[in-house]
Amino acid sequence: MEWFEAAQFWSQVKVGPKWLCWEWQGRKNEKGYGYIWCEKAHRVAYSLAKGPIPAGALILHECDNRACCNPAHLRVGSAKENARDMVDRGRHRSSYGLRNGNGKLTDSQVAEILASPEKGVALARRFEVSESTVSMIRNRRRRLH
Repeated sequence: MEWFEAAQFWSQVKVGPKWLCWEWQGRKNEKGYGYIWCEKAHRVAYSLAKGPIPAGALILHECDNRACCNPAHLRVGSAKENARDMVDRGRHRSSYGLRNGNGKLTDSQVAEILASPEKGVALARRFEVSESTVSMIRNRRRRLH
């Protein structure tokens, strides 16, 4: 990438201290990702600061801010890591109890499932959910709140 392209890119980023997000000031898509030169801005930022992105790799945000272009907040990752981050950080719809549009259980019901010595099949019947839902709650595969 030529120096003038890099300068043009960074002129559209609100650069600050390394611990803060460096917000993209240019065009963003409907999901909040910055775009420049038909590429996501955070990918360009990573390439400019750290070098080429390995083929098939994603650039993940440690800060969960889609508009962030701070290279200190960006890392190479896989689709699997990105999905795991999404669930672990509570950004995936299915990972929320009542905030999930399809969710049936309240926080107190989830707590009851976690504390109960009953078998999963009995709890599933009592709360009118699937056995796999009970299992995911008990194995903490679903974010509870």
